[in-house]
Amino acid sequence: MIQDLIDLFILAWNINYQDMKKIVIVGSGGFAKEVAFLINEINGISPQWTILGFIGSDIGKMNGRYQVINDDLWLENIDEELYVAFGIGNPTLIHTIFTKICTNKNLKFPNLGIKQI
Repeated sequence: MIQDLIDLFILAWNINYQDMKKIVIVGSGGFAKEVAFLINEINGISPQWTILGFIGSDIGKMNGRYQVINDDLWLENIDEELYVAFGIGNPTLIHTIFTKICTNKNLKFPNLGIKQI
């Protein structure tokens, strides 16, 4: 029955999940949860993101619907295309983490937002 609902949803929205982009959110607090909310809102209008989870030091922690799946060292070494959004409010910490991971050419940093019609 659940699979039938999923199939119906896919048909109704004409979604090809293989074409959706994988994204992680750096951070695991309240701001990261808000970024996840924004991504889900974008997907409600135009499905394009698959949220894999949060990136932080507290691996395994749940924050809402998503879990902290790994830390920033993992991002430095990942060998497949992955989109990264920051859910951290501290600009110094963002700069520190970005400086560590930006040399990995597999990482993409999208601008997230809902376009005005």
